Amino acid sequence: MMPFVRTLGRIVLIAVAATFFAGLTFVYSRTVRPRAERREFRGRGPREQRDPHPRPTEPRPGAFPVFLRQCGVFAVVTLAGRKILRLRL
Repeated sequence: MMPFVRTLGRIVLIAVAATFFAGLTFVYSRTVRPRAERREFRGRGPREQRDPHPRPTEPRPGAFPVFLRQCGVFAVVTLAGRKILRLRL
């Protein structure tokens, strides 16, 4: 009985992790701009088709602490997952 409960617990944990990553994928998909042609851009040349509000391509120094925090969260989740699932990678 105990191995069954343990196996079931691991399956539930993997299902929760999969749901979490599916949610992250959904959030990411909402931030990507669709490639559909907008009505106001039809019939214009390539120069006029550029987005009037482009995203910055250069790195922003103020975003570095956010990056470090995300790396830390990733490391904690990874180590917790290895400990909980007893993965020996």
